[in-house]
Amino acid sequence: MSASLTLTTAGRAALINATHTGTAAVTIAAIGLSATAITPTAAMTALAGELKRVTTIGGTVVDAATIHVTMEDDSTDAYSLLSFALYLSDGTLFALYGQADPIYTKTAASMGLLAADIAFPDASVTAITFAGSGFTNPPASTTVVGVTRFATADEAKAGIDNTIAITPQALELALVPLLLEQDGVGSGIDADLWQGKEPSAFIPASQAASFMPIASVGSGIGQFISLGVPAGYVGSYSLPAGGTWVYYYVNNGTGNAAIAAGGAQIWAGTATNFSGWAWRVA
Repeated sequence: MSASLTLTTAGRAALINATHTGTAAVTIAAIGLSATAITPTAAMTALAGELKRVTTIGGTVVDAATIHVTMEDDSTDAYSLLSFALYLSDGTLFALYGQADPIYTKTAASMGLLAADIAFPDASVTAITFAGSGFTNPPASTTVVGVTRFATADEAKAGIDNTIAITPQALELALVPLLLEQDGVGSGIDADLWQGKEPSAFIPASQAASFMPIASVGSGIGQFISLGVPAGYVGSYSLPAGGTWVYYYVNNGTGNAAIAAGGAQIWAGTATNFSGWAWRVA
């Protein structure tokens, strides 16, 4: 069960150290049981209708405001548990809880078991220890070994709950679609960038000073040269000297055809996807 206990005035005082600068270490040594439904108040110093105190307890501090407590009653007593209280090793009533419906009902032949995650919303409980050596079964977290459950596929995809575990299958169902949604450019992931820029913003070092044609076939009359200058390339290219060339160019933003004499520089400056070809006619 999960419950929010009322911390008594005496219990709060026990948590304050002698210099009033922090918390003091306290030990929960017993749990009082009652078949009377109570409405807890901080002023209470005793559990109304208390039947017995059980010392076969165990406990764990789950976080700054929550403890996990377990109790076993293997006696032959028969009762319905409606309220219970935590007692410190010096007998101080530390905190208590009650409700109208039975928390459990025990017969002479059965065992009473209580396992509760107890929240103290207005107090830090990190200094609490437990005198008993009973079993504990706390909720698991990143710092507490305990019980948890596996996330569903939808919970894994949501990625919100940090109190449950995830199986490899659920991880794949959550992670693979997320990765497939990333298309590189504009995805917000910098893996496709270098120093925050697209690869097209950079010109290879081999092209920094001169441009080499895609292909050059033959020599003399009929020699053919295919050109393909990448966008943003800064440099120039001149046809080989010693002949008369005809060249045709496209996608440079200035036209579609031109004829020049041998040795003419056919392109200079910053390329705009310049592409074309030339051949030697004389």
